[in-house]
Amino acid sequence: MRRLAIILLTYTLSFLLLLCSLTSFASALKAKPPELSIDTARIVHQKQTNTLEVYMNLTNHSLKYPVTIIGVFSPASKRAKLNRFSFHQGNYIKRHTQKITIHPNSHSDFRPGSVHIELQEPIKNFALGEMIPVHLILANGQSVKVNAIVEKAA
Repeated sequence: MRRLAIILLTYTLSFLLLLCSLTSFASALKAKPPELSIDTARIVHQKQTNTLEVYMNLTNHSLKYPVTIIGVFSPASKRAKLNRFSFHQGNYIKRHTQKITIHPNSHSDFRPGSVHIELQEPIKNFALGEMIPVHLILANGQSVKVNAIVEKAA
C-alpha cells in the first residue's frame, strides 16, 4: 500500500511539473512583442568586398526593459553578422560584435562607421529600390523582420 502511494505521488508531482512547464511555455508564446521601432532601413552594396551593409535607426520605447540583438540573418546572403567600428591605436577597425543592447527609452543608429549589419556573399545582384528582408534575433527568443531597401552601391 505504501509503495502504491509513493508511485501515485511521483506521478502526481511529474504531472504537476509538466503542467507548470506547459503553462510557462504558453506564457512565453503570448509574450508581449518588444517595444522596438525601426526606421529608414537601407542597404548599401560595398562592391569592393561584395557585401551588403544594412543601416537603420532603432528605438526602444520600453521604459523598463532593454532590447538586445544577439544575431541577424537574411535569405539574401549566405552569412550575416553584427559589426561595430572601434578606434584602436589611431585607426578605425571594423569588428564583429556578439550583441547590441538598446537601453530602455533610448535609440541606436546603425550607420556607416558605427554599428551596422553586414550581409556577406549576397545570393544575387540586387537592383536599386529592391526590398531585402533582414531578421533581428533578440535575446528574449523573438525575431523582428525588417525590410531594407537597396539604396546605392559604394
